Amino acid sequence: MDEEGTFIQATIPLQLIPQLEDKFEEGKLYAIKNFEVKENQGNWRPTPHPYRLFFTDNTKIAYQEDKKHDYFRKSVYKITEFSDIINGPDVVGANLL
Repeated sequence: MDEEGTFIQATIPLQLIPQLEDKFEEGKLYAIKNFEVKENQGNWRPTPHPYRLFFTDNTKIAYQEDKKHDYFRKSVYKITEFSDIINGPDVVGANLL
């Protein structure tokens, strides 16, 4: 999530998980560089953003201890009103993407 509240999906390939899984801690701010930007395609898209970040062997992650990050909320939810769900279209069997 950026300072405007925009979400983007990030993908870490399976072979990179062992070297990156200890690099992140929830609630902290990081600078990430040397990644690829790809189209956000597929059947499961956790964000509506048209692109996603794709980590590579060259991706660098640095904790930003000195950066102010008060604008990031710890939990952000996109909650749909129940009435919108009830009054919305029936999507059973529909192709949603």
